[in-house]
Amino acid sequence: MSLSELSNVSRIAAFCLSEILVVLMIFSLLSVLSAPAMLEYYDRQTAESYLQVLRQEMTVARVKAVAHGHDVLICPKSNLQCDGLWSASPIHLTLLSNPPQLLTRLNRLPDGHRLYYNREQLRFRNDGSLNALQNGTFVYCVRDYHWHFQLSMSQAGRSQLSMQSQVCPRL
Repeated sequence: MSLSELSNVSRIAAFCLSEILVVLMIFSLLSVLSAPAMLEYYDRQTAESYLQVLRQEMTVARVKAVAHGHDVLICPKSNLQCDGLWSASPIHLTLLSNPPQLLTRLNRLPDGHRLYYNREQLRFRNDGSLNALQNGTFVYCVRDYHWHFQLSMSQAGRSQLSMQSQVCPRL
């Protein structure tokens, strides 16, 4: 192969600097435009995942209450005391045997995420139902998106998770 043929081959296979810059500019623009949507998607997945784990752990706690014949206490705790701050404190699920046994602990929520419940605590009795008047709905909100999640708890101890397509209620 001659030198002129070799130089023609290299020109055909290469990109010029302006083409690379155009591709990088398009990629940057798409990244900037998609960042808010990706953040909302991440927040939605985090919220749904957290409530699914909470629901699963509460189902296990309910079964343990029945199996062991002892109540299970579910509440956010700081300094080993239930404080009712569902967003700010880790949630503890404790089998109230003698001595009490920590079943699991869910970490506090990420910044910008809020969790509300209409009671300071839940207690599954040894028949699997909730203590009197402890039924209600967990509401999980993230920033000011036009959606939020609800985890409803029945008096019988069953739960239902749903996503609401509206702004989080001010609780």
